[in-house]
Amino acid sequence: MQVSAYSQKFSGPLPPPEILREYDAIVPGAAKDIIESFIKEGEHRRALQTRETTMCEQWARADVGLQKVGQILGFVIAISGVVGGLYVAATGAPAAGTVVSSASLAAIVIAFLRQRNTKNINFDDDKADTKPNAKKE
Repeated sequence: MQVSAYSQKFSGPLPPPEILREYDAIVPGAAKDIIESFIKEGEHRRALQTRETTMCEQWARADVGLQKVGQILGFVIAISGVVGGLYVAATGAPAAGTVVSSASLAAIVIAFLRQRNTKNINFDDDKADTKPNAKKE
């Protein structure tokens, strides 16, 4: 007595032509439907990727725009504080003018240093991942 086993396997999005022919023999037009479905799925996937890329680009542009507006408004407020303090100092209240101008300048310096420190922390975190002996969890 002899026993033999036969196994067939394929990988990929479409079955091999022999199997498509067998599907078509069982259900006429099945091979055509399978191929058309594969084509439609690919078109759908590419359309989704295009929409996602477009949305990401729009979000990035909007974020840059908001950052520019924030920087301009921050600059205007800071200059107003400094100029206002100088005006108060010049019109007869030097101590109050000095306090207002100093507070405005201190706020500018603190904001600048905090932003710079945040960037350095993020940069150091990214650098740590690229070290050859760094352990990743």
